[in-house]
Amino acid sequence: AVISQICDELENSSQKDKQVVVDTTGSLIYLEKKLLNRLRNLTLTVQLKLPEEKHEQLFEAYLLDPKPVIWGGEYLPREGESPQNALGRCYRELLSFRNERYGLLADCVLDYSFHHCAKTGVEELLELVTNNYKMKP
Repeated sequence: AVISQICDELENSSQKDKQVVVDTTGSLIYLEKKLLNRLRNLTLTVQLKLPEEKHEQLFEAYLLDPKPVIWGGEYLPREGESPQNALGRCYRELLSFRNERYGLLADCVLDYSFHHCAKTGVEELLELVTNNYKMKP
């Protein structure tokens, strides 16, 4: 419902040339196809790429401060696998799955080091995206 409202606002805005950042917080790949296409027609899709070497760090952060996770069928414990091992393996596999899916949707990919830099603000983000995105067909 929130993404639909955002699309409505973008479509009905009187300031269509104004740059806006919409953070879908990782749920983009789970949107209904029609809504996803609507959003993609109104925006540039930017992937904040997560390198595999950061998966362990993110899993440890998740254990310290668990948040709701959309598993999308990716949590599949193996027979005889301990719950802790299953969670760790499936979480890392989920991160890899999401990275791949986001990459397929992205108009622009930003490196982890850029978007996790304390000096990076909205202006830097918009400038980099404007200068480096691949044109939509």
